[in-house]
Amino acid sequence: GGSDRSAIRRVRAEDDVVVVSHPDDVVEAVGTRRLVEFVELDGWIHRLVVTRGRVQHRRLASAAEVADQLDALLFGLRGASTRQGAAGERAAAVATGAADRLDGLLFAGLPCAGDDDRLVVVPTGRLHALAWNALVTCRASPTSVAPSAHLWIATDRRPERQDTVVAMLGPDVPLGRLECETVARLANGRVIAGPDGPTHRRGALEAFAVADVVHLAAHGTFRHDNPLLSALHLADGELFAHEFELLDDMPSTVVLTACHVGAVGVRAGDEPLGFPAVLSARGTRCLVAPIMPVEDEASKDLAVEFHRRLHGGHPAAAALALAASDVRDRSARHAAAAATFQCFGAG
Repeated sequence: GGSDRSAIRRVRAEDDVVVVSHPDDVVEAVGTRRLVEFVELDGWIHRLVVTRGRVQHRRLASAAEVADQLDALLFGLRGASTRQGAAGERAAAVATGAADRLDGLLFAGLPCAGDDDRLVVVPTGRLHALAWNALVTCRASPTSVAPSAHLWIATDRRPERQDTVVAMLGPDVPLGRLECETVARLANGRVIAGPDGPTHRRGALEAFAVADVVHLAAHGTFRHDNPLLSALHLADGELFAHEFELLDDMPSTVVLTACHVGAVGVRAGDEPLGFPAVLSARGTRCLVAPIMPVEDEASKDLAVEFHRRLHGGHPAAAALALAASDVRDRSARHAAAAATFQCFGAG
């Protein structure tokens, strides 16, 4: 390791400069926490660790080796989420093996956590697709995932508000009403519903503009070709990621139990696009959402336990870590959900 703070990078995305904070600002903001930023250079994955006033650099593994294990992990998690019985268990075993290998590749020699064990991860390239909470290191510490160190500093400085809580329901979610009603009860919030139950686009946008915490149980779609056209499915149509760019006020915390909506696409300059980046840029402190398909019951159980901890006083990343620990051993599908849901922004 070393202490060369000039290693914190500045990059250009197409014609736009991606602004990053001065290295000293990053060091000061991180404090005793650990911020881990990954960089791909000349076919290798490099790691920068900021903690306790120092920046440490380490070359890790070939990008190809990491990509192979990432593919295996995603394959296993997808199977564990969608298959039952022995097939689901075999898929879960594939995911566990790949996660253990990735943990060794990416976090070997990571400085130990002190009294403040919170971990911030800034991915690069294909690592934006990684289910970080599948890795032992991330499961051991409340972990949040940020598009960049600069954006993480901005979100970390925002207050965590919980005064107004809204739970909303999308169409064709069998356990969605129970999920929303339970969340609203835990949070002393309210359920917004249209004439037939599911929320309409206008009602959803109004809720996002006034609430401190928004929970939406719905189906979702991720567009690899254009992540800003990724969408949440509501009663009267799709609510696209780019539409949130028009809102002046955003909730402090957003929970989306919709398949794929935590996924991101990466354009030139390693700039991620999708719901996590848009919501963070518009003012949301924390988004909790899955990056892959999730089974309905496992998703509901994890969301309920998350809100139980969140409204019991735990910060978002810690609430998600505790909820994941609570449900992980219930079934292979629950374990997959615990790995698939991520905390984006500041936890």
